[in-house]
Amino acid sequence: MVVDFHTHVPINDNGIFEITPEEFIHKMDQAGIDCSVVLGVDSGIKSDGAEEKTDFTDEKVKEFCAFNPERLIGFASIHPNRPNPLRKVQNAIENLGLKGVKLYPHRGFIPTDPKLWDVYEYCEQSNVILMFHTGIKALQEHRIIFNSPVYIDEIAVSFPKLKIIMCHGGYPWTEEFLTVAYSNPNIIVDITFLEHIEKTFAIPSFAHYFIKRLVNTIGSKRIVWGSEGPKLKLPLFESKDISYFRIKDILVNDNESLKEEEKDDILGNNAIKLLNLQY
Repeated sequence: MVVDFHTHVPINDNGIFEITPEEFIHKMDQAGIDCSVVLGVDSGIKSDGAEEKTDFTDEKVKEFCAFNPERLIGFASIHPNRPNPLRKVQNAIENLGLKGVKLYPHRGFIPTDPKLWDVYEYCEQSNVILMFHTGIKALQEHRIIFNSPVYIDEIAVSFPKLKIIMCHGGYPWTEEFLTVAYSNPNIIVDITFLEHIEKTFAIPSFAHYFIKRLVNTIGSKRIVWGSEGPKLKLPLFESKDISYFRIKDILVNDNESLKEEEKDDILGNNAIKLLNLQY
């Protein structure tokens, strides 16, 4: 079974989905994906008090995933400049039925911001997964320094039972990313976008090399995979199936570096356990 743990759905300036849930499920079927985690985006409140129109709000995530809740798993998002971050997260989990929370520090905050501490405590006590974008930033106006994976160490130590996912390999802080993950057994790592980092920065075999290091260092049971979904128009959602995706070289075709069990762990088994899916 294949679980895509990292997908984004594009929203236009009018707050309308640029892909319908029906189209999304069709793309999943073409790619051989059984279940997708659909991530919300919260950019916080602007200096003028306005909301970002293209944010994927918790309510939008619920609306999108309601089309097929067995195959579409929704995650909320939070920014600490909200009046009450904890209340927003509680509403997303308890009332909207979302299963986790994604944070984007490059949108203007340090992950250890004290205003988020209640959120982390709640997620730990409620067994809610918390995802952190680390490494490369998304847009020029973002601030990459806030994406350092080193910040996540303090959170992992302070909340040792909290389920944490660090995303994107932390590039360019890959050594810090690896060290923080190794040092904290409550951290899962996400390898989404590694192949595009390899291409963008012309680093030969970066994705292959780093995934093998992760498996050798923390084991295959603590790694999940994602496609980024249709928002960035990356190959998986523009092609026919997972064998067309660059990640196939590591997770599908590589029978020397990884065992079949390890590949199955990364492509779906770990996600099934994290999300408590019944298959």
